[in-house]
Amino acid sequence: MSKFKRLLVCASAAVMLFSAAGFAGCKRDKIAVDPSTINVRVFQGGYGVDWIYELKNKFETAFADEGYKVNILTPSSDERGDIVYNDLIAGYEEKKIDLVFTTDLYAEKVAGGDEGYLVEDITDTVYNKPAIDFDGEEESVNIVNKMKPGADSSMIALNEQGKERYYGFNWVSSIGGMVVNTKKLSAYGLELPKTTDEMLDAFEAIYLGTNGYGNSTESRTYPITYVQGSNGYALCMLNTHFAQYTGYDDFLTFWSMLDENGQPMTETGKTLYEDQGLFEMLNVAFAVLDPIIAAPGSQTQTVGQAQGKIMADMGKDDAVFMCVGDWMLNEVRYIYSNKLNDIEFINFPVVSALGTELFGPSSGYKLSEEAADELLSYLVGLVDENLDIEDIISRTQTDKGITLNEADAMRVAEARGIYFSRGVEHLAFIPKGSSKKDISELFLRMFASDDFAPIYAQTTNGTSPYTDAVNTNTDYKFVEEASRVAVNQYAKLITSYPRGLRRELGLMTMFISTRHIPMEIASRRISMFNSQGQIDGDKTRAVYAEAANTLWGEEKADINKNWANWIANL
Repeated sequence: MSKFKRLLVCASAAVMLFSAAGFAGCKRDKIAVDPSTINVRVFQGGYGVDWIYELKNKFETAFADEGYKVNILTPSSDERGDIVYNDLIAGYEEKKIDLVFTTDLYAEKVAGGDEGYLVEDITDTVYNKPAIDFDGEEESVNIVNKMKPGADSSMIALNEQGKERYYGFNWVSSIGGMVVNTKKLSAYGLELPKTTDEMLDAFEAIYLGTNGYGNSTESRTYPITYVQGSNGYALCMLNTHFAQYTGYDDFLTFWSMLDENGQPMTETGKTLYEDQGLFEMLNVAFAVLDPIIAAPGSQTQTVGQAQGKIMADMGKDDAVFMCVGDWMLNEVRYIYSNKLNDIEFINFPVVSALGTELFGPSSGYKLSEEAADELLSYLVGLVDENLDIEDIISRTQTDKGITLNEADAMRVAEARGIYFSRGVEHLAFIPKGSSKKDISELFLRMFASDDFAPIYAQTTNGTSPYTDAVNTNTDYKFVEEASRVAVNQYAKLITSYPRGLRRELGLMTMFISTRHIPMEIASRRISMFNSQGQIDGDKTRAVYAEAANTLWGEEKADINKNWANWIANL
């Protein structure tokens, strides 16, 4: 159904003044009561809703003989979090909703949380069954085996017998990273950065002026813009840099506080905050979130205003870089339709401290820090080409004359492959007691099919959580490059979803004494620059390291002070 037709449908319902009890959203909707039609609520966000109308049509065609229908109630941006939670508490008998696609609501809250089990267990009826293609036939692989590792963290909760079960269904594979206006970047004679030192070098060149352009106070173009407040886009960067340096497994341990045997780290959990990766993460963050080099208004603006600075022409208090995600193109494509080829998506550059550790003066390679970063950048490029480790080692020997250790090559590949997904926030649930649970389960299984994946990609400019295919059926390089991040052979998905002992202790954010690290960093106003587009005296990037060490020390002191009480109160 076209967007125009859908608007007419909702408008007609308004004229009829029909009001039905239902989940949050358009109260003009009519709830279907026949036993062959499921009522579906959908969150309308950065990926739009065209995809669900496409899926509805394919599903109804495949199951025409059974007479199954999908009644999509008016999508809404309110279809999220506590609004959906409260409607789930009200129960199926009152709401009559059979399936809800929502966000900001996790399985552990709606399955075994304070209000008990509000949604259905879909482990055996969806995840342990194959996807269903457009002919209504089963694929050869169970859905649980199609998911990316780590994607299921928010979908699982314990059943009444204490066993892990799936209660939520992931419907978005979002990729957090950086959006770069490459038209502006190339005007400065700069290239897309692969390491954090390269990124900060680019920031410095833009702020101080280069390639015929004056400094930012003269050019009115700034290295970066961001969104403060409760926005989590910069937190995607922090988590990625931490995981790159400390390693994937240690990152998971940090967010669970469970040891290698799955046991709570009640005695040693506090030592996780001694991890050097936290310092390296903060060191980069203080430099990236330096308020002096950010476009004016960055600390108070909305997401739309920030994205407008990326899309704007040079000289308009605009910016070149922004922490955001693959969903940005959908959010700007109607307003800036003639500039969409000016932007590209990149995964967060690899933290340069890793290159120093692996290849620097204290390593077996004994390269200078500058040479170590150059080698790291080169290797990241090879990983982006999706080369096997053997080919990476061979190319490095041929091109650089360096005999690369296999473990070091793999370490770089793992670091580059890590990407932050906010997709785990987007889950679908079948409300407890739905009389049409079986139809909803079939609908979810068709969502996970290989047949639907390209349609989902085309309609959302994103990637299905259940595919490893690069989205090449697109008009935008932005979309294709974003999808490549998640399908690289070294790709490993991370989230900041707390589990295990960390969740039991209520330690829901990365730091405890500093609830929102990006906001705290910006508020401290640490900078090596002055507001006139110059370096401030003889300052260097060492000021960011000093600030990082201070904030890290404050957090460690707070953890050590409170740990014993937290454990005692379990």
